[in-house]
Amino acid sequence: MSLPQSSLQPESVLKSIDRGVTGFLNEAQDTVRRQYAEVEDTVRRSPAASLATAVAVGYFLHRLPLRAIINANLRIVSALAPPALFLFGAAKVYEMVKEESEAARLRREFDLNSSPTAAPPYVD
Repeated sequence: MSLPQSSLQPESVLKSIDRGVTGFLNEAQDTVRRQYAEVEDTVRRSPAASLATAVAVGYFLHRLPLRAIINANLRIVSALAPPALFLFGAAKVYEMVKEESEAARLRREFDLNSSPTAAPPYVD
């Protein structure tokens, strides 16, 4: 099954990705702010329970093999970063080449329209 040609325009794909990422980041930021305010309110209402929860979470985090978890995440990121950066760079180069070719086409059209095709009539 092939997609319609209009849905394969790189500019529209890049713009939709940009809008999606921006929307996701804005939504995540709002969610974090809201949750932070809720936690802050909970701590103000019951500080003893919050302190006990913090101690329990600290104990469990101390027991977790955080070094191995962080190491595994760094390996995954270091393996995926070069292809992602290459694709991002390729998309930017494509954008630049596309803009340059569009500008050259517009310059050619302007030059064709501005240069007279025949000599102007002689007016005395």
